[in-house]
Amino acid sequence: MSEHRILTMEALEASLVPTEWVPVPEWGEGMEVLVGGLTPEEVYQLAPGKDADPSEANARLLAMAVKEPRWDAATWRKAERKLATPYLRVLQAAQRLSGLNEGAMDGAQKNSLTTQS
Repeated sequence: MSEHRILTMEALEASLVPTEWVPVPEWGEGMEVLVGGLTPEEVYQLAPGKDADPSEANARLLAMAVKEPRWDAATWRKAERKLATPYLRVLQAAQRLSGLNEGAMDGAQKNSLTTQS
């Protein structure tokens, strides 16, 4: 019989949001960006409207998830107009570290117990 370990407040408070250095050599030799996962609160802030522009939503995600360099969404929109491979690599890392997949933000919004604006 396996023994279950119940989550404690100490363990919860000691947990860290995951981060990962993502290589982007296509943008310069040895270049990397530091990507971090988002908290549920941050994910709710990103929840797009039904008519939202996917490129804008991706840029907003990267502006929140990329810790180094600290770029705003407009700068990430500029990066999107460059080579796709490094941009998509960083975007996929941000989505993975945040627990997002296709439709995850919509599902989180629907399942929230609080009203989101």
